[in-house]
Amino acid sequence: MLNYFAVALSALVVAWPLLRFVFPPKKSSTASDWVQVASTSEVPPLTAKSSLGTKDQPILVINVGTTPEENKYVALSKVCTHLACLVDYKKSDIECPCHGGKFDLDGGVISGPPPRPLQKYLVQVRQDKIFVGGPVSG
Repeated sequence: MLNYFAVALSALVVAWPLLRFVFPPKKSSTASDWVQVASTSEVPPLTAKSSLGTKDQPILVINVGTTPEENKYVALSKVCTHLACLVDYKKSDIECPCHGGKFDLDGGVISGPPPRPLQKYLVQVRQDKIFVGGPVSG
């Protein structure tokens, strides 16, 4: 009986780290998952600012509002979905300088070779600071 217990315990000791690797615990969003990328005064209406988001991903924070009272911020990856060139903000759209791909201000593909939209990121405004979180899924 003792041998069966020792074998079972040994199997558990070996299997537990493997199970934790295959099925990691779910991570909840915390305040540390958010990165301050700008102040609201740095991104007035119809302008953008390049920054680094979570995990040092290059992002573009765009104020798509048309008046200071209507500030609305969008955070998109700066990495083009075609060949990973860095995109540029151009007032009415976002352009990839490498092969002419164009995206709308929500990250959707307008024209060119990009196969999918730019990755969107969560945005929060706290007082006069703009924070970017993880990617928006879906």
